[in-house]
Amino acid sequence: MINESASAKIAVVCQSQGGTFPEVFANACGAFYTGTQPASADAAETGTLLGYLTVDGAAFTPGNPANGINWNDSVDGVITKKTGIVLQCVPIASGTVGYLRLCDNARVTGLSSTAVRLDLACGVGVGEVRLSSTTFTMSIPVTLNTFTGTATKTPV
Repeated sequence: MINESASAKIAVVCQSQGGTFPEVFANACGAFYTGTQPASADAAETGTLLGYLTVDGAAFTPGNPANGINWNDSVDGVITKKTGIVLQCVPIASGTVGYLRLCDNARVTGLSSTAVRLDLACGVGVGEVRLSSTTFTMSIPVTLNTFTGTATKTPV
Protein backbone atom coordinates (compact mmCIF):
# COMPACT_ATOMS: atom_id res chain seq x y z
CA MET A 1 0.00 0.00 0.00
CA ILE A 2 1.28 3.48 -0.86
CA ASN A 3 0.34 6.11 1.72
CA GLU A 4 0.45 9.86 1.38
CA SER A 5 2.76 11.35 3.98
CA ALA A 6 0.82 12.47 7.05
CA SER A 7 1.99 16.09 6.85
CA ALA A 8 1.29 16.62 3.15
CA LYS A 9 -1.62 18.82 2.14
CA ILE A 10 -3.50 19.50 -1.04
CA ALA A 11 -4.11 23.10 -2.01
CA VAL A 12 -7.33 23.49 -3.97
CA VAL A 13 -8.24 27.05 -4.83
CA CYS A 14 -11.55 27.30 -6.61
CA GLN A 15 -14.84 29.06 -6.97
CA SER A 16 -18.05 27.36 -7.93
CA GLN A 17 -21.36 28.20 -9.50
CA GLY A 18 -24.47 27.41 -7.50
CA GLY A 19 -23.12 26.27 -4.15
CA THR A 20 -20.25 25.80 -1.78
CA PHE A 21 -17.45 23.34 -2.52
CA PRO A 22 -19.03 20.65 -0.26
CA GLU A 23 -22.37 21.13 -2.04
CA VAL A 24 -21.03 21.19 -5.59
CA PHE A 25 -18.63 18.29 -5.03
CA ALA A 26 -20.95 16.17 -2.86
CA ASN A 27 -20.41 12.44 -3.51
CA ALA A 28 -17.50 13.27 -5.82
CA CYS A 29 -15.05 10.95 -7.53
CA GLY A 30 -11.42 11.45 -8.50
CA ALA A 31 -9.63 9.86 -11.44
CA PHE A 32 -5.83 9.47 -11.52
CA TYR A 33 -4.15 9.78 -14.93
CA THR A 34 -0.59 9.50 -16.22
CA GLY A 35 1.12 12.41 -17.92
CA THR A 36 0.61 16.14 -17.80
CA GLN A 37 -2.79 17.50 -16.87
CA PRO A 38 -4.75 19.20 -19.63
CA ALA A 39 -4.55 22.99 -19.95
CA SER A 40 -8.13 23.24 -18.68
CA ALA A 41 -10.53 20.97 -16.81
CA ASP A 42 -12.89 21.62 -19.76
CA ALA A 43 -10.51 19.65 -22.00
CA ALA A 44 -10.71 15.90 -22.48
CA GLU A 45 -8.63 13.73 -20.19
CA THR A 46 -5.09 12.95 -21.35
CA GLY A 47 -2.85 10.04 -20.44
CA THR A 48 -3.84 6.62 -19.18
CA LEU A 49 -6.52 6.20 -16.54
CA LEU A 50 -4.83 4.55 -13.55
CA GLY A 51 -7.86 4.31 -11.27
CA TYR A 52 -10.56 6.08 -9.30
CA LEU A 53 -10.29 7.76 -5.90
CA THR A 54 -13.38 6.88 -3.86
CA VAL A 55 -14.35 6.08 -0.29
CA ASP A 56 -12.51 2.86 0.61
CA GLY A 57 -11.50 2.43 -3.04
CA ALA A 58 -14.95 0.95 -3.70
CA ALA A 59 -16.69 1.03 -7.07
CA PHE A 60 -18.31 4.31 -8.10
CA THR A 61 -21.26 4.73 -10.45
CA PRO A 62 -21.86 8.24 -11.85
CA GLY A 63 -25.10 9.70 -10.53
CA ASN A 64 -25.14 7.37 -7.51
CA PRO A 65 -23.92 8.73 -4.16
CA ALA A 66 -22.52 5.39 -2.98
CA ASN A 67 -18.75 5.54 -2.36
CA GLY A 68 -18.53 9.19 -3.41
CA ILE A 69 -16.29 11.62 -1.54
CA ASN A 70 -17.92 14.14 0.79
CA TRP A 71 -16.44 17.19 2.49
CA ASN A 72 -16.67 19.09 5.75
CA ASP A 73 -18.01 22.64 5.56
CA SER A 74 -15.37 25.27 4.91
CA VAL A 75 -13.75 26.77 7.99
CA ASP A 76 -11.96 30.04 7.16
CA GLY A 77 -11.78 28.88 3.53
CA VAL A 78 -10.25 25.48 4.35
CA ILE A 79 -12.03 22.32 3.26
CA THR A 80 -11.25 18.77 4.31
CA LYS A 81 -12.62 15.34 3.55
CA LYS A 82 -15.31 14.10 5.93
CA THR A 83 -13.88 12.72 9.15
CA GLY A 84 -13.87 8.95 9.35
CA ILE A 85 -13.73 8.18 5.64
CA VAL A 86 -10.76 6.60 3.90
CA LEU A 87 -9.93 7.86 0.42
CA GLN A 88 -8.41 5.12 -1.63
CA CYS A 89 -7.64 4.15 -5.22
CA VAL A 90 -7.27 0.55 -6.32
CA PRO A 91 -5.40 1.03 -9.62
CA ILE A 92 -6.78 -0.61 -12.75
CA ALA A 93 -3.46 -0.05 -14.54
CA SER A 94 0.18 0.48 -13.59
CA GLY A 95 2.01 3.73 -14.30
CA THR A 96 3.26 7.05 -13.01
CA VAL A 97 0.47 9.37 -11.93
CA GLY A 98 0.60 12.91 -13.27
CA TYR A 99 -2.70 14.42 -12.18
CA LEU A 100 -6.02 13.82 -10.45
CA ARG A 101 -9.28 14.95 -12.03
CA LEU A 102 -11.86 15.58 -9.30
CA CYS A 103 -15.42 15.35 -10.67
CA ASP A 104 -18.82 15.99 -9.20
CA ASN A 105 -21.18 13.05 -8.78
CA ALA A 106 -22.12 13.05 -12.49
CA ARG A 107 -18.47 12.31 -13.45
CA VAL A 108 -18.73 13.65 -16.98
CA THR A 109 -15.69 12.70 -19.09
CA GLY A 110 -14.32 14.07 -22.34
CA LEU A 111 -14.47 17.59 -23.70
CA SER A 112 -17.07 19.63 -21.80
CA SER A 113 -17.57 23.25 -20.85
CA THR A 114 -20.39 22.38 -18.46
CA ALA A 115 -18.94 19.45 -16.47
CA VAL A 116 -18.14 20.24 -12.84
CA ARG A 117 -14.54 19.16 -12.28
CA LEU A 118 -11.04 20.37 -11.52
CA ASP A 119 -7.56 19.05 -12.21
CA LEU A 120 -4.86 18.75 -9.56
CA ALA A 121 -1.17 18.11 -10.30
CA CYS A 122 0.32 15.11 -8.45
CA GLY A 123 3.87 14.68 -7.23
CA VAL A 124 6.16 13.61 -4.42
CA GLY A 125 6.70 16.64 -2.17
CA VAL A 126 5.33 18.99 -4.86
CA GLY A 127 2.04 19.54 -6.62
CA GLU A 128 -1.47 19.94 -5.35
CA VAL A 129 -1.77 16.23 -4.54
CA ARG A 130 1.35 15.16 -2.66
CA LEU A 131 1.96 11.44 -2.57
CA SER A 132 4.70 9.32 -1.02
CA SER A 133 5.09 7.72 -4.46
CA THR A 134 3.66 8.51 -7.88
CA THR A 135 4.19 4.95 -9.05
CA PHE A 136 0.88 3.11 -9.09
CA THR A 137 0.79 -0.66 -9.46
CA MET A 138 -2.33 -2.38 -10.71
CA SER A 139 -4.46 -3.78 -7.84
CA ILE A 140 -2.18 -2.36 -5.09
CA PRO A 141 -4.30 0.16 -3.09
CA VAL A 142 -3.16 3.77 -2.73
CA THR A 143 -4.49 5.66 0.31
CA LEU A 144 -4.74 9.44 0.73
CA ASN A 145 -4.64 10.09 4.45
CA THR A 146 -5.23 13.82 4.18
CA PHE A 147 -7.21 15.86 1.66
CA THR A 148 -7.22 19.53 2.57
CA GLY A 149 -7.82 22.46 0.27
CA THR A 150 -8.80 26.09 0.08
CA ALA A 151 -12.12 27.22 -1.39
CA THR A 152 -14.53 30.06 -1.02
CA LYS A 153 -17.05 29.57 1.77
CA THR A 154 -20.00 31.06 -0.04
CA PRO A 155 -21.42 30.35 -3.50
CA VAL A 156 -20.17 32.43 -6.37
